[in-house]
Amino acid sequence: TLLMSQYSGENSGMRVMKSENGELMMSTPNQNQNMPAISYDGKIIARGDYSGHLYAYEYDEDTETYFEKWDANLSTESGTWVTGLSVSGDGLTIAAGTLVFLSADFDGELFVFNTHTSTPIWKFENAGDEISSVDLSFDGSIVAAAGWGPINNAKPDFYLFRKNSSTPYFTLNTLGSMY
Repeated sequence: TLLMSQYSGENSGMRVMKSENGELMMSTPNQNQNMPAISYDGKIIARGDYSGHLYAYEYDEDTETYFEKWDANLSTESGTWVTGLSVSGDGLTIAAGTLVFLSADFDGELFVFNTHTSTPIWKFENAGDEISSVDLSFDGSIVAAAGWGPINNAKPDFYLFRKNSSTPYFTLNTLGSMY
């Protein structure tokens, strides 16, 4: 299964295609320049948008296409973009990083979900800026998140979490931004 995302233009949106022949299986508006994520077996897809929504899709064997499983609103009152995404290889966990717009600054958050529900297992707040990159171990037990961190380097820009805890067990603070 092949995912393609185009931010603007004639083909804007997310396209899901069969990689063996290019046949279109599904398309959605994406309105996000950040890539969606897919499980190892291609049965679960996650995509986010610039209005703070995270969408989970599941493959239907009978129709050979995807259906929207759920939509979670991650937005704050000031506005949120869904930026970094990952689906665990086994398809049971989804992690989403965000960019939160504050009145005079930015922040970042990380959400972790069991794929079957739009209610997050946990939410990590106050990262200092955008969480731009997220990855999960195959079974979803380890969550890696990287971001820009605050401009004054007062907080880490790389975090490792266990799936069951929003408290990082490892952090790294660098002079730059992590991807």
